Amino acid sequence: MRFSIRRDVSFASYAPDLSGLDGIPIELALPYKLEDFLAGMDRLDDLAAFVLSHNIIVNSVHAPQGRLSDEAFMSWALPTVQFAERVGAHVVVFHPESTAKTNRINLQVIALANLKRLKREASVTVAIETFGNAKRVLTPEEVIERGLPLILDTSHLFVRRIFEVIEAYHSGIVGVHLSEMRYDDEAGHDLPHLPVESYGIEVLEALRAKDWSGNVTLEYLPQFHDQLIPDRTTLEELFASQFDNSPPPVPPPSLEDILAAKKAERERLRNLPFEEKILLVEKMREHLEPLFARHDKDSWVMPEKAFFAGVSRHRSEKTGFRWCYLFPNGRKVYFNTKEEGDALLDAEIG
Repeated sequence: MRFSIRRDVSFASYAPDLSGLDGIPIELALPYKLEDFLAGMDRLDDLAAFVLSHNIIVNSVHAPQGRLSDEAFMSWALPTVQFAERVGAHVVVFHPESTAKTNRINLQVIALANLKRLKREASVTVAIETFGNAKRVLTPEEVIERGLPLILDTSHLFVRRIFEVIEAYHSGIVGVHLSEMRYDDEAGHDLPHLPVESYGIEVLEALRAKDWSGNVTLEYLPQFHDQLIPDRTTLEELFASQFDNSPPPVPPPSLEDILAAKKAERERLRNLPFEEKILLVEKMREHLEPLFARHDKDSWVMPEKAFFAGVSRHRSEKTGFRWCYLFPNGRKVYFNTKEEGDALLDAEIG
């Protein structure tokens, strides 16, 4: 699990917009309004050069707020993707626009065709952000149904729905925009993109329980931007180290490896000197006798000659007898008391 913060940039002031990062990964949000993006699109190369020359780590890029169903979609979406590729981002985030209910399905067909065309041109992941509004051209359920890469925004869905998406589609979540939505007394309504204090932690716990290891971007309202870096540091200490700093899991041995190891061990035991075999038998007896004693109050120590002769003793599966001796040739002898057992051993092996 990796953690970054969101940074909004404009073409006129990207240098100060990207200051003070000191190696902190970001999601770089291009100008919000599509008209602002189109007006300054010829500066994308300058912005990319600035990012690379200042070693700014860009995990993801947020596209401007254009319509996925736009007939001119590729004219702004493809330059966005190409910019993301140049700065080393792995994901480009797109918002699904609101539509009129009567025309939503037709626009959805266009949007899906546009996304498919863009993906053919892109080496980065093209992802759709979650919005709870059913009028969106693509709802979270439709993104999941079509198996599209998804960005889970925790301020755009009710809390219960967030956890439903994680449960149903954690493998398809390629990134998280983490913040909280809470009621604000002064505003008189719910405010989105507030600092993480409560259920945001539970979201990360739920993702960790699914072994999810993607990128989490903290996205707060401007008045809380001073908390982004400290909160990122805290969350990284709580969650990132438990995945990223742990050694890679050791794959289980194959059946062939197990059988080969058992064969090698049998060969090793077979070639041991007789004295060492005696010592092994003694050790086996030391370990086994306490086990017999725990399970059977009337257990007794079998004579050494029985061990050396390969005779074992166990509870009888035959009605009317308590014990059974199993001899190396497979013969079973049943009895009830220690005295009977000792007499049987004397008769069989002397």
